[in-house]
Amino acid sequence: MFSFLTEILIKNGKGIHAYRACAERGYEAAGEKPDAAAAFFLLARSAEMFVDMNERMPITSKDIDAAFAQFQSNVEALDSAWTNGSERETTKALNFVAHSLMTRGT
Repeated sequence: MFSFLTEILIKNGKGIHAYRACAERGYEAAGEKPDAAAAFFLLARSAEMFVDMNERMPITSKDIDAAFAQFQSNVEALDSAWTNGSERETTKALNFVAHSLMTRGT
């Protein structure tokens, strides 16, 4: 359900422009899918934070790989929770992603 956001990053090179496109599409999806709006919002905000932190700064390929790995982990956690369908798992995944944003920034 959320993996198309990861695909945007892969197809567009995992750089600033890719994360900007990912954020835009994530925000659109949050408006289009109210049942998953919180998840899409968190992922879009995560992508937007990457842009904000790195837009005018040089970034290493190691940093890009780390940011992508974290983003992908968040997507996988949300995909798994939504596939499972349990409210408990969904809440747990949303908290995992929110905590990730608060502690790591992506």
